[in-house]
Amino acid sequence: MPTLRISEKTKEALGEIFPAFNTGDDMVQELIKEAGYEDLLEEEKCFFVNSNKPHLPDDGTKIYKNDVVITHGPKKYGEKLGRLQKGDYVISYITGIGARALGKVKKEWNGNAVEDREQIYEQENNEYQVKVNWKIILTEEESLSPQELRETIGWKPSQAVQKISNEKEKEKIIKAFKNKI
Repeated sequence: MPTLRISEKTKEALGEIFPAFNTGDDMVQELIKEAGYEDLLEEEKCFFVNSNKPHLPDDGTKIYKNDVVITHGPKKYGEKLGRLQKGDYVISYITGIGARALGKVKKEWNGNAVEDREQIYEQENNEYQVKVNWKIILTEEESLSPQELRETIGWKPSQAVQKISNEKEKEKIIKAFKNKI
């Protein structure tokens, strides 16, 4: 998060208004919340999204060429993509192989399955997409294996869309990707 510098005079004035806070940052964050701009304070989140490779006709990597992350099936799987917000990190995870790609969400889920002609994988069930700018795409051999994930963050994903809620884990996984290139 960017740092905001304020003068000593302003700190004193804010200290009188918000005596319970110890730092200027705490005071400014509270003012931002009270003004209704709490979303500006949120850090970028990071999510694993499972490629669902066992149910696809290929290795699940068409998403990288098409700058998307996808889920398939009933609408509840599309709704899982609804957790992703513009600017969030996305890690493409392939079961049994590991983490293959790191990107950032460009555009949020629109709440609908894509039209048949827009599907990456022509299947009978619905396909849901979120636009992603893939920053790092590793080969299968370079992938962060399930074992490497356990060593790096202490666990591996087990859901279609799974948030990395610990900031240190998020930093470690992003660093691990950058170390692979």
